[in-house]
Amino acid sequence: MHSSNSLRATNGILRTLKTNYDIQIVVAEPVEVELRLIIKRDKFKDAQNILTKGFSSGLLGVLDETRLSSLVGTTRAPTVLESIENRGESFRRLGVGNGEAFTHSASVELNMPVLSNDRQAIDLLTRNGIALPGPFLRAFDILVFGRQIGLLSDGECDEARQALAKRGENLDKCFTNCSFTNGLPHFYPRLLDRAFPLVGSQQPSKLYDRQQLIISAK
Repeated sequence: MHSSNSLRATNGILRTLKTNYDIQIVVAEPVEVELRLIIKRDKFKDAQNILTKGFSSGLLGVLDETRLSSLVGTTRAPTVLESIENRGESFRRLGVGNGEAFTHSASVELNMPVLSNDRQAIDLLTRNGIALPGPFLRAFDILVFGRQIGLLSDGECDEARQALAKRGENLDKCFTNCSFTNGLPHFYPRLLDRAFPLVGSQQPSKLYDRQQLIISAK
């Protein structure tokens, strides 16, 4: 996907989630640091524009003490943040990567869904007896949601699919070597708006498909 198209489409979904659904996508502070390092690589140039614009415009947030205060109260925020950091370190000792460790730690502490393409990290944590709340949303869940509510066309989604493949991201099997249009009927979406016609497959095909996030606009 060309940078301008990628920026417009991705930030369009983020803006819609925040404005129409009161859903703010946030990342733990260690994840923000990791992202800013990763996107300096040439193959992530389009992602650099998306993230820079997302953070500067407030479409993406950082889960720091100030933001936690709005979720759990000013008094509890420091304790909750410390708990997230400590659990994140324990997840790292299990062999989970830095970003995934703190992402899942925050999810457990706040009982929130996770946006992650790292199935191995989820499997590793669950094998070690960690109860993860889920749902576990993938990049394609966000794209398919944009397609469901009419924010993105099949062509825009396919450009995003090609960009993800070019960066070496793990693609869902149904979108590997297959256009977005042809792969969509085989993809079971985990993020849907209850007011719009369903898209994709209606039959769960993966272990974590059992959890869906069904939302409604304000």
